[in-house]
Amino acid sequence: MPKAELKTGRQIQEIGAVIVGAWLKVLPVAALRIINQINNNPLTIEVAQNAFSANDLMRIKPVDDDVDDNVKWIRAGTISNTTTNSQIIEVVDLDGQVINYGGTNFANGTAIPFPSLLDTRPQLQTIFDEIIDSNVNVVVDEPGEINIVVPMVPDGVLTREDLFLYLRDYHRHSQGRQYHDELGGAVLFGCR
Repeated sequence: MPKAELKTGRQIQEIGAVIVGAWLKVLPVAALRIINQINNNPLTIEVAQNAFSANDLMRIKPVDDDVDDNVKWIRAGTISNTTTNSQIIEVVDLDGQVINYGGTNFANGTAIPFPSLLDTRPQLQTIFDEIIDSNVNVVVDEPGEINIVVPMVPDGVLTREDLFLYLRDYHRHSQGRQYHDELGGAVLFGCR
């Protein structure tokens, strides 16, 4: 794959550091405890008051971390406050449809507000423009979608024969790595 040139004095590690920095900026410091699971159909949970607003992105997981029973990419639906300083949240999917749930009980598990990275896009654009000596288009993955960037044909490859030679040489000198695996991993890494 062709690589963009970095501006003088910049290093490739800076790109990864900027992305991790953006993650750190938007992630909450701590998860909230789920006080109770009120209902399965539709899935309804109780958390501390003012923890969420309607339509907030969220993730929830049971108290047992070994159970892979996360309800991924959900939103806070209808919210009602209780007299005991908590709020009851009807959990909905990304399209706003209620979730009927039959898995592990979420009581005493965690609820995590999951803010969007979209708000960081202008800052990321500015920083990447300072690092990379090429036009940069920052695209932020959002829940429920995957942005796959199809890279340009590798430098020096002008024909199909050139591509076959490029792949042959790659595999000869790659110490067991496979080009298709490397390419697929590079494309999907930022997607989940």
